[in-house]
Amino acid sequence: MRLKRLLYVFAIGLIPTFGHAQENKSVPDNWFNLDYEKDGVLGISTEKTYESLLKGKKSVPVIVAVLDGGVDVLHEDLKHVVWINVKDSVANGIDNDKNGFINDKYGWNFIGNASGENVQFDNLELTRLIRKDAPKFEDVTATTILTDQERRDYNAYSKMVIAYNEKLDEAKYGALNYVALKESVDNLIKDINKDKSAITPADLDSLNPTVNRQKIAIRIAKEEIERAGSFTRFYEDLKSGAEYFGNQVAYHLNKDYDSRSIVGDNYDDASEYHYGNSDVTGPDALHGTHVAGIIAADRKNSIGIKGVADNVQILSVRLVPDGDERDKDVANGIRYAVDNGAKVINMSFGKSYAYNKNTVDAAVQYAMSKDVSIGACCG
Repeated sequence: MRLKRLLYVFAIGLIPTFGHAQENKSVPDNWFNLDYEKDGVLGISTEKTYESLLKGKKSVPVIVAVLDGGVDVLHEDLKHVVWINVKDSVANGIDNDKNGFINDKYGWNFIGNASGENVQFDNLELTRLIRKDAPKFEDVTATTILTDQERRDYNAYSKMVIAYNEKLDEAKYGALNYVALKESVDNLIKDINKDKSAITPADLDSLNPTVNRQKIAIRIAKEEIERAGSFTRFYEDLKSGAEYFGNQVAYHLNKDYDSRSIVGDNYDDASEYHYGNSDVTGPDALHGTHVAGIIAADRKNSIGIKGVADNVQILSVRLVPDGDERDKDVANGIRYAVDNGAKVINMSFGKSYAYNKNTVDAAVQYAMSKDVSIGACCG
């Protein structure tokens, strides 16, 4: 969830803050790999390192596992650096290398099923924990007799309910205001009758709004054009805001929504390992592809960016939905990466609550025993 959660009330005319700032055209394309002393840019000195510290040294290939929402393994800047399981790379429906994962050519997807269906949305862990504990505690009153442990569990549950209600109120509030603003802006676009990319503040000034909501929408749009640099960018941020808060209400915080049935595993069996499918891209690989690109985008071509590492293979493990990842999947993703030769595991995700911390801890210990490093390159 990468949109700023700064909520403002459209109904009374406060101005929302969106995610983009005015672009700085003077920043070099490869700025993050540059060096402040040599290039005058606050990068991480990648190029300087290759030119000096690593010059003339033999490079040893390293498998880096990206545990994320999916990686576009056919991306033009990644297709030459992805890991390929040559022993099981033919999509013939047979587990050719007998590792329990059928045709895991590029890695594995722990949030899908053998029929090729994939989980896209899921709850927050907070929602899942409340759904699990509600039958045990929802009828507890001040006069209910509880053991010391039950009382501690009930107090923890009560705190989670408070946190959940705050999040749900914020999400509903955000969805209402972003959707309302988007509807008003859509009406402005219709009245102007121009392509969004061509709309200017002058076009907005030419309108004669008759209701207060239209006046507010015009004011916000003009200020956000100045902030974001274009009407199109402002509108994309607006759509993202409406989608973000809409998904919070419909999926992340919806106690009646549970997508785990898609996977079809025995979710309570943390030792279960062989489930999922080989679709490592999934329905939304934007973040995982972004992460993989920072790590290893082809440095030898003239396409896109230059990744930091010049001799790695990206092994993709999909386990992060639009919502919170599940501890069982995280643990299995770590084990899968280690068992397939990864020496570095990137996990750019996190959540505020845990369901089965011990399972994840055990997987991390397993990785450590195999001298595998775990970290995160970016959020």
